[in-house]
Amino acid sequence: MEKQCTRCKKLFPATTIYFYVNELGKDQLSSRCKKCIIEVAKTNSPKNVENKKRWYLNNRDKMKEYSHKHYLDNKEHYRELNKTWKEKNKDKIKRWFEQYYQNNRDYLLEYHRQFYKENKDQLAPLYKEYKQKNKKRINLYNIEFRKTHDMSIPDARRKHRRRIVEKNAMTTLTKIQWQKSIEYFDNQCVYCGSKQDKLTMDHYMPVSKGGDLSVYNIVPCCTSCNSSKHKHDFIDWYGEQLFYDVEKEKNINEYLLLMQIGYGMEGING
Repeated sequence: MEKQCTRCKKLFPATTIYFYVNELGKDQLSSRCKKCIIEVAKTNSPKNVENKKRWYLNNRDKMKEYSHKHYLDNKEHYRELNKTWKEKNKDKIKRWFEQYYQNNRDYLLEYHRQFYKENKDQLAPLYKEYKQKNKKRINLYNIEFRKTHDMSIPDARRKHRRRIVEKNAMTTLTKIQWQKSIEYFDNQCVYCGSKQDKLTMDHYMPVSKGGDLSVYNIVPCCTSCNSSKHKHDFIDWYGEQLFYDVEKEKNINEYLLLMQIGYGMEGING
């Protein structure tokens, strides 16, 4: 059985090889052959795009209102579709966000930093509540993070020494002093209080601002806090943290004061 294209008038076998499916058609095939449909589409494509763009600009508010109303009337349906799509495309979404973060890292960090400062009073209670409800999840995440971001004491020590030597700063902290410092704080991060087997050396006064690697300026903390504090002053940074604690701050300052006057644990200056 053959079918004639209404445009080019040629006869072709009445199959889906030569015609598109059209359920409304008499024989459930398109009236034009595939070749003609493609040629028309290519010819009219720029014109159609321009017409659609012009129509959208003239009816933007109307379309937004219609789309919003349609979404509200079918909210559950769209939520289910969105949920299904996300389940099927987890890896794709993850890769997209990772790439987006890498391309916009500086902007995102500055944006979130500024947003937190402007909304600190509203966000602090929410963060605190989230942390309390998700302690196990946060702890598991931190454990996995430390596995892939190893900061063993020897490695951290070498990195600190190299940076400080480059800045001609004083480097006097000994292994015994470092161990005594960890024991003084009961193997806990001096900032958040988490107890860990491996703690990193943090400069109370940042290296970039004249801090040195000595018993008078080094305190033990977890990798997460060390990374967060980075080059910030202790006073400015610690006061903005959700885990801020007046007693911990007092304890840190008392410890450093004891070291500066040469008084404290036996062997701390050994």
